[in-house]
Amino acid sequence: TYQKVAEAAEAALDSYLIKPFSANTLFERLKEARQRKRVLKDIFDAMDAKQFELAAQLCLNRFYEKQLYWLYAARIGAEILLILKRNEEAKVLFDAVIESKAVPWARLGVARVQLADGEIVQARRTLESLIGDLPTYADSYDVMGKVQMEQGNIDEALNTYRTAANITPGCILRLQHCGTLSFYGGDNAMAIQMLERTWAMGNKSRLFDVLSMMLLAFLRYGTGDTKGLDMSLEVLQRFAST
Repeated sequence: TYQKVAEAAEAALDSYLIKPFSANTLFERLKEARQRKRVLKDIFDAMDAKQFELAAQLCLNRFYEKQLYWLYAARIGAEILLILKRNEEAKVLFDAVIESKAVPWARLGVARVQLADGEIVQARRTLESLIGDLPTYADSYDVMGKVQMEQGNIDEALNTYRTAANITPGCILRLQHCGTLSFYGGDNAMAIQMLERTWAMGNKSRLFDVLSMMLLAFLRYGTGDTKGLDMSLEVLQRFAST
């Protein structure tokens, strides 16, 4: 289903197959995935054990020594380094990925580093360039919204999040984000629309945030929608009992 595909994408998958595909193609892809996991086992083990400093160092070693899967290690390492706030080292890896032509993800990574370093204006310029080149790359709008929030441009941020939600209408997380920001921005009609869509699509998804239903309950109370409010309370009670 579309929902399952959207959830897989939000879980940061790194590859996919387009139907129709042959048994041989599937076999080769699975063999490659198993090989990569074996080769990078020390990195994955360190991540599973939450030893992120060790995982980052292993990624850096593989990257600088140009060992097998060094570019894949650079992608993993860049994300870990960003979490560890080792932003300059993360930027080196993101730049390397850009040079390898895996451009959109890495350019977005540079913008995330700039945002983490407080370089708000530079981050915005990077994102404006990326969005100009790839206007349907939804992830860039997520970061642009954060930049606009940092700059205090709430209306701009809301429009940006709406654009992201429109590009990926099946993305539960973006619908929730847009609905939440609409609520706090005072656009109750848009908030109701987005949060109701979120519930309709995501009521069986692990990605649904119960706080979305809490906001929807407030909105329904404000509009006198007693039937909708009763439904919201029923859902909240169900969440509370699990």
